[in-house]
Amino acid sequence: CTSAELQWQAGLDAFNQGQFEACLTYLDAFDAQTDDEPWVHYYRAGALLQLKRFDEAAIAVAEEIKRNPDCPYPSAVQR
Repeated sequence: CTSAELQWQAGLDAFNQGQFEACLTYLDAFDAQTDDEPWVHYYRAGALLQLKRFDEAAIAVAEEIKRNPDCPYPSAVQR
């Protein structure tokens, strides 16, 4: 699917169902089609934390803080 909106929704659905590898795949596809959207790396970090990929999660948290400076608290909790 090439619809960014569907990729975003699929990423959130996969996250909510505990399918974290699929979540990352959908979010990567969404991120490739959009310009620095907020919340993408928040969900990436959450999926990476669940997968115990802590170094990658730290990078995602830093990116989310950069993209979403008006809402730093959720990413600060992840950090």
